[in-house]
Parts: sequence; C-alpha cells; structure tokens
Amino acid sequence: MKKLKKYKKIILLCFFFSVFFLGGISAKAASPAYYITPIFSEHQTKAVTTFFDLRWTPNKSDKVGITITNNTDKDKNFEVNVNKARTNSNGVVNYTDSSKESLKSEQPTITSMVDFPDSVTVPAHQSQTVYSTINFPENDFNGIKMAGVVVKEKGTNTKSQNVISYALPLIIRGNIDQRPTSEITFGKFDLKQNNFHTFALKLPISNEKETLLKDTQVQVKIINSANSTVWKKNAKFLMTPETSFTYNQAINKRLDAGKYKVQLIVRHAGNVWKSTQNLTISAQKAKKIAKTVPKGSLFSYLKKPIVLVIVTILGTLLVIALSIAIWSYTKKGKSSNN
Repeated sequence: MKKLKKYKKIILLCFFFSVFFLGGISAKAASPAYYITPIFSEHQTKAVTTFFDLRWTPNKSDKVGITITNNTDKDKNFEVNVNKARTNSNGVVNYTDSSKESLKSEQPTITSMVDFPDSVTVPAHQSQTVYSTINFPENDFNGIKMAGVVVKEKGTNTKSQNVISYALPLIIRGNIDQRPTSEITFGKFDLKQNNFHTFALKLPISNEKETLLKDTQVQVKIINSANSTVWKKNAKFLMTPETSFTYNQAINKRLDAGKYKVQLIVRHAGNVWKSTQNLTISAQKAKKIAKTVPKGSLFSYLKKPIVLVIVTILGTLLVIALSIAIWSYTKKGKSSNN
C-alpha cells in the first residue's frame, strides 16, 4: 500500500509539473513580441473584420492603415511589404512571394495601388500606425484583386520557422458585380524528382482572369497505354486572380517504363477545363521512382484484413491483462494494509 501511495505521489508531481511548465509556455505565447492591427476605411465591407475588403470606387481614393505594437524592451525596426496573393505549388494561398506582379488586364496592379512605408521603427512597449492611400482609376472594374500586407522584423527571413511574420489579406472588389468569365490554361506537364524521397507531377496552371475561384476541384490521372487509370488523385484549392503557378502533386506508386497520358481536370462553378498530355517514363526514371516507393510498409501491412483482426484481438487481450494486473495489485495492497 505504501508503494501504491508513493506511485500516486509521483504521478501527481508529474501532473503539477507538466501543468506549471505548459502554463508557462502558454503565458509566453499569449504575449507575442509584436502584433499588427488593421485600420479600416469607410469603404470596408461591414461584415469583414479580420482583413481588408474594399469596394472599387472609380476616380476616388481610400485610406487604410496598420498599427504595429512592440511588446519588447527594445526599439524594433519592421519591414512592410505589399505582395500579390498567389496560389502556390501546394494549392494554398501565399502572401509572402515578393516577385514582380505581371500586368494582364487594363487596370493597374494591386501592388502599384497600395503603397505603405517600406520600414517602420516602433519604440519599446509602444505602437506605431502607418497608412496607405489607394487611388482608384476613373474606369469601372468588374474583377477582384488580392494582395497581402506583410510585416516582419527587419533583417529576418520569412522562410525561417523561428521568425514571426504577419500577413493581412487585402482584397479589392470591382464596383461591377458581374465578374469576368473564368479562363484556365495549362502548360507543359512533367514528372520530376522532388527530393530523395518523392517524385512529383509538375502541372502548370494559369487563372487568366481577375476572378477568385474558391473550392476549385482538381483531379489528376495517370493513364497507361491500355487506357487504364493506374494512379489518381483528387484535391481542392483556391485559385487567386490572375495567377500562374505549377501545381506540385507527389506520386506514391511504382510506374513501369513506358508511355502514359497525364490528365488534369479542373472544375469550378459548373465550368470544366481539361488537358491530356503524353508522358514517357524511361527505364532509368522507372528505377528511380521505384526507389522512392517501398514495396511494403508496416502501415500497408497492417491494413490487410486478417492482420488487422489479429492486431485488434492482441490489443484487446493486452488491455484486459493490464486491467487485471492493476486490479490484483490494488487488491493485494489493501489486504496487506489490513
């Protein structure tokens, strides 16, 4: 019984230590080194409170701002960048790509319309607000423009996992509610080695119009010379306006050398775009692909019905045995105490 009480004390000490330790981490996480707050304009969409959502107002101007609050004991310098929103290779919207925005439509680019100061100095334990004036051309606009206002501490790399950066989405919606007709185009498909562990299909896709395509359904197929589908993948993502990107779809299947077809189908709001392109896999590439896909794994082995049944039975017996052992030990402790 004394041993049992001893074990209980140890468990309680571990519990209180973990609560205290994790509580300390949570307290620190609740007070970031800095944070930003949007300052909305009179043209802000009323229902939107977490990012900039503006209405295009021809031949007028608008003013938006951000407040940077420095919680540290030192003065901090911050970079402020306005980047075009882009769908990245994984089908996720990225606001940190600072590459130059190409002009496809007659209207100015969003990065040329929004102009925050490049850098801001915020004293310790204080806040600083900066503004950008947005001048709208006199022409009407029926599309959507998307960008991100990105703030990070000067001299840091946003790609580092230890660096905190904030991105506030900024959307400008045309004053004409009838959006342009969507248009999707495709580039040359290819199959390349991503890294030592994976091969991936490289599928260039372009959203040619200033339209935001939410819940875009994507299906990728690899079809062999016998017209049979040997590999298929379905995905869903959001395509930002006027964006060209290479969709990167990893494959996890061994493919023999030979001739195939890669079929990419994109669906949105009843519209369907499809491209089918030839793909030849050499014997050398087939060997490389095989090396990245193991013949069998523990996970795939456990998925077999008979193995799954056996593992379930053994697991159940183990739980029962442990329960009996604990009950027996507790009972024995009570008896010795009496």
